[in-house]
Amino acid sequence: MISLIETIVGLLTGRTIIVEEEEVIVPPHFYHGVKSYQDLEADDESFDTAPAVYLDEPIISYDDIKQSGYIEESYPLKLLFIDKSEPDWTPVEHQVVIAKMRTLRREFLNKLQQQDSVRHVADSKTTDVINLFDANISGVMLEVTIYLYNTESSC
Repeated sequence: MISLIETIVGLLTGRTIIVEEEEVIVPPHFYHGVKSYQDLEADDESFDTAPAVYLDEPIISYDDIKQSGYIEESYPLKLLFIDKSEPDWTPVEHQVVIAKMRTLRREFLNKLQQQDSVRHVADSKTTDVINLFDANISGVMLEVTIYLYNTESSC
């Protein structure tokens, strides 16, 4: 699951920067780990070149075993799409960042649905976050359940 999410994040349009007089699209930085690790990574992240996507761990899978022996795997995930903010920003300034992260989240969901290994995406819920962690980052938290095609035999 981590490699699937990392692959999709690498396809996203994070930020356009100028490198040697040429525009370069930099995908968001990708991190995964428990909340305490995410907080440490956010402290070290400058957000100068791109926003970031954090996949919350641990990753849980639900394995629904059908009478035929088929096992349907689903993964309820939490991801943060965030960028730098400041503690003294107005609500309008935070909303600018949140709007950009909602666009990034939408792009993520579209690319996720296009993956060959993904059967279905369900239960998508998005929550705005403001000045998260002590690094002052704002954006959105996406909660989503991903159903994968199971290619392994249960026999």
